[in-house]
Amino acid sequence: MIVDPENRDKFRRNGGCEMLMLVLTDKENSVEVKTHACDVLTTASTEDELAKEQFMDCNVAAELPKLLKENAKIESMVVAICNAFRSLVTADDNRLVVSKVFR
Repeated sequence: MIVDPENRDKFRRNGGCEMLMLVLTDKENSVEVKTHACDVLTTASTEDELAKEQFMDCNVAAELPKLLKENAKIESMVVAICNAFRSLVTADDNRLVVSKVFR
């Protein structure tokens, strides 16, 4: 996904952010599934301000802390959540006006 901008665009246009949020918020999903969803979130939002904005619009900022609290003793999940946080809050464009995540 990272190396192919076309696939990144398809992911965004086809509701990828919303689907990931459904996976992360579904209580039926296993920790492993949610860990992989966090990994996809990290990949999707790295160097992609539009994806970051969509994730923020989907309320990921409220869901990730809940996941962290629920899974604090599962190292792989904690790492995946922290990586997702980092990818979301790292500005990919140093021009403050361009990075909408921090607004």
